[in-house]
Amino acid sequence: MVNLINSLLYLASSEEDALRSNKVSLRKIAMDLVKSHLAPGRMVVLEDGLPVIAAGDSGKIETAVSNLIDNSVKYTREGGKITIRVGKTDCYGTVEVTDDGIGIPPEDLPHVFERFYRSDKARSRSTGGAGIGLSIVKSVVEAHGGRVEAESTPNVRTTFRIYLPLASTAG
Repeated sequence: MVNLINSLLYLASSEEDALRSNKVSLRKIAMDLVKSHLAPGRMVVLEDGLPVIAAGDSGKIETAVSNLIDNSVKYTREGGKITIRVGKTDCYGTVEVTDDGIGIPPEDLPHVFERFYRSDKARSRSTGGAGIGLSIVKSVVEAHGGRVEAESTPNVRTTFRIYLPLASTAG
């Protein structure tokens, strides 16, 4: 219950608080989170990539990426692999979290970012959570002027990808 209340408070504050906009190293955030998300029986790896600097609030971005990794750990079977990639497009820094876990059914995929939505009710009860982690991810990313995507093939692979505006090189 405490975790649910804290998550709801965080979601509410994410929507109301002004963002502290700084230059944020997406690679450093990913590296720190990989170190802190040790998952017995699962391999969590960061594919080496170029440093990418986004504009935003590092604490909120870290929370969003952490939620994605937490979900991958919860829904990846023992012996599975979770891969984090940091990259960039012309205008955005990207963080991608891919796992080879249970996946998300196609009919549920359009709803995963809705508050309190839980894809498989029976599995959700056994893994915990209240169905707001991905809505927090979406709220944080959109508050930064970015977007989030999900794609999944059940029992094969699930990928969540966030796009955050790159920091200006001027100034």
